[in-house]
Amino acid sequence: MNRVAILCAAGHGRLLLPSNSVRQLQFGLWWNNDAGWFRRIRGQGVRQEKIYDHLSFEDRADIKRQYPFLYKFILRRMRDQARGRKYFPIFPDILFYLKFFLLYPTLMYMAFTYWGQGRERATTFRDTLTRDLEVEKTFYTETTLSTIMKKTKSVYYQFLNVLGLDPLKFAERDVKDVTLEDFIEGRTEYIEERNRDTTSFLSIFEPGRAVLTSDGTEHFGLTAYSKLPLRLLSKAFGVLGNTPVPVFLRKPIYGAYSSAFGVNIEEAVESDLRFYPSLNSFFRRAIKQEVRPIDMDPKVVVSPADGKVLHFGKCKNGLIEQVKGVDYSLKRFFGRWEETGFTLSKTTDAQFAQNLKVHPENELFQIVIYLAPGDYHRFHSPADFTITSRRHYPGDLFSVNPKLAAFMRDLFVLNERATFFGEWAHGFMSYCAVGATNVGSIIFHYDPDMVTNINSGRILYGAHADKDFTLIDPRLPDGLPVEKGEMLGEFNLGSTIVLVFEAPKSFEFNVSPGDKVLLGQKIGEILKPKK
Repeated sequence: MNRVAILCAAGHGRLLLPSNSVRQLQFGLWWNNDAGWFRRIRGQGVRQEKIYDHLSFEDRADIKRQYPFLYKFILRRMRDQARGRKYFPIFPDILFYLKFFLLYPTLMYMAFTYWGQGRERATTFRDTLTRDLEVEKTFYTETTLSTIMKKTKSVYYQFLNVLGLDPLKFAERDVKDVTLEDFIEGRTEYIEERNRDTTSFLSIFEPGRAVLTSDGTEHFGLTAYSKLPLRLLSKAFGVLGNTPVPVFLRKPIYGAYSSAFGVNIEEAVESDLRFYPSLNSFFRRAIKQEVRPIDMDPKVVVSPADGKVLHFGKCKNGLIEQVKGVDYSLKRFFGRWEETGFTLSKTTDAQFAQNLKVHPENELFQIVIYLAPGDYHRFHSPADFTITSRRHYPGDLFSVNPKLAAFMRDLFVLNERATFFGEWAHGFMSYCAVGATNVGSIIFHYDPDMVTNINSGRILYGAHADKDFTLIDPRLPDGLPVEKGEMLGEFNLGSTIVLVFEAPKSFEFNVSPGDKVLLGQKIGEILKPKK
């Protein structure tokens, strides 16, 4: 029993505690230490702590300073109780219970469900990828950052060894025994590396792909830009773009966008801005057929979309230009497949390009068309074209603005892209839609199974997912035929189309770099051979 001397001050009627007594406080069950002061019975406690007894809790600067989080929590609790006493006098604490037993659990359930579904989609997507170590290694050249990361990884491995732990145990996972008979070179490395989990903790020590300027040098600003969460930004923009816009806000929002980017809304099938429920529906608006006539001459290749010509020309020695003076390799852009030979390291760029041709005497041509945010965002077939396969490369989502395309090497190789391969009347044709910042969503109407902008952990450059269009329908054994001008898909906001096709040597482009082209407009034709 505590020795507490209770002195009754005559005429005052209050209890006093001697200075040598143990302080008695009424603590809350959900907190510890001195946080129970706010519930202290008035008049209880040592004398120097009574100076705040005349203040209300909101004015207790000492509690606010010493227990800031508890102070804010109690203020919210008091406000909820005040509203409860006003609107629900029978049950004043109803807001508290609704928050903690209904609202917060629901939000947590939704968040974990979204996270779990994302993980499931990522796992399913990664299972469909074919990983090519030989191509993947070409993305990881030696840079200053990669040297620092290698040293950091080595120090971490040494630390784990000192603790008696095996570093590789942190990076292993169960993977099905998938054979890769088509890939002769790199198969040994594939078997050794296929159990490496690139989403594990050790992946933070990976140096990352090399992002270099057009002349092959490092640039701090470019490296910093490559570290930005562009994929997360694109996802957030996609959510915002699909959010319904109130009817009364559609005209001012879409009108401001049209004025900023030069949108001609009179060309749209529906010119009333109130018709479009979301930003993305406005971006992907349909246009009137008569405003984009298609040149149906079989010798003519037409523009697949509205846009700006960045570059065009012949494919020289297996290299193509993203802009004037900035080349990239067809081998890395298309990757390894049966028609191009099995061993990339033993195949030159020129041999790779030659293997693409159906008719060896022809030439390979390419054209790059940039779709600005104000352009018509659907893309169409440039010629009568039989699609035999599709290849989807996950990758970055860098901007494809012409200025960055002129500054960054291998921009189209690094970015996420989806390519249709097939043939037209004069041989090989490929049709590539390149993703970009805020344009992670690429929609191919004939391939609803393809989903882009999936966060599947560290990007496996060179890994790809294929689809064979010769197997989708027994009535179409040669692939899926599409007609010139037929709509193939859509971008959200805008991006880039890269056409690489085979044609006779007499083929000539009739556009210039920087020209504005429209869907269906002639961009090149096969001329009569000169005598």
